[in-house]
Amino acid sequence: MLSPRLSTVIKSKALVVTGVAILAMVAIGAYSVRHTSAFINATTHQPERYTELYFKNPTKLPATVAPGAEVPVSFTAHNVEAHAMSYPYAVDFITNNGDIVTKEKGGFWLPNGGSKTVTSDIHIPKTYSGAAEIQVELTNLKQSIHFWIQSR
Repeated sequence: MLSPRLSTVIKSKALVVTGVAILAMVAIGAYSVRHTSAFINATTHQPERYTELYFKNPTKLPATVAPGAEVPVSFTAHNVEAHAMSYPYAVDFITNNGDIVTKEKGGFWLPNGGSKTVTSDIHIPKTYSGAAEIQVELTNLKQSIHFWIQSR
């Protein structure tokens, strides 16, 4: 049998060793957690990623047009996606019945922070009268802008 004093010393040393082991495990665990993508995303500022799409001169878009007229449509895309992007697009003439006539398809590439303005001349059918929508869509993002015209 051990003396009470020796027993207390052994218990104290065992407690110290256990405490050191627990601290080591916590330190290793904290180091491991700090290097996970979840921890990095939660504690690091992540920039907002988006693409701006807008008409270049929205105040100059026509409200009324004659059948058979050419309507110039200029739109701008600005890449704020934090990486280079390819932008396929379509410019559509949509009748008031919902029939879609794609007038132009194209595409362009932008580096991060880059902008591009595209101009497309939309031909209004000679036989069309009434309200119609002109829509520009970035097809890979399903992002679109539009305006309405009235054919007389």
